[in-house]
Amino acid sequence: MRDLKPQLDILLAESDEDDYLLFLEAIRDSGQALAIKRVRDGQELVDFFLGPEKKLNSPVKVIIVDIKMPRLSGIEAIAAIRLNSELQKIPIIVFSGSCSPVDVDLCYSLGVNSFHQKPISYEGWVQFVKTVRSNCL
Repeated sequence: MRDLKPQLDILLAESDEDDYLLFLEAIRDSGQALAIKRVRDGQELVDFFLGPEKKLNSPVKVIIVDIKMPRLSGIEAIAAIRLNSELQKIPIIVFSGSCSPVDVDLCYSLGVNSFHQKPISYEGWVQFVKTVRSNCL
C-alpha cells in the first residue's frame, strides 16, 4: 500500500493577522475548500522546506508570500527557496502591500511566477483567491 502524503494547496507566508484572516474569509467566499498552511515570516517559510524539520517532500501546489515580513523578508526567503532545485517547480506568488517597481523587478528576477498588490476592497481579495485557484490549483 502506498504512503500518501496529504496535499497542501497553499503555503501562505503572511505576518499580518488581519490579512491572514481576510485571506481565509476570501477562500471561504470563493466557494472551494483548500488545504492551507500559514507561516508567519520569511524564516519560517525557509525552515518549512530547508530547516531542521524540513518538509521538502511535502507536496505544495503554490506558495503565496508577502515580501514585508519580520526576521527574514519574503524576498530573502524567495531567494533561498529558488536556490534549491527541488523547489524551483513550485509556483510562487507575491501578494504584498508594496507595488514598488524595484520590489516587483527584484521578485521576478528571483523567479516568482506572479506579483499582486493586496487589494483595498474585500471583493479584490476574493478575486485574487479565484485567480490563484484557476491558475495554480
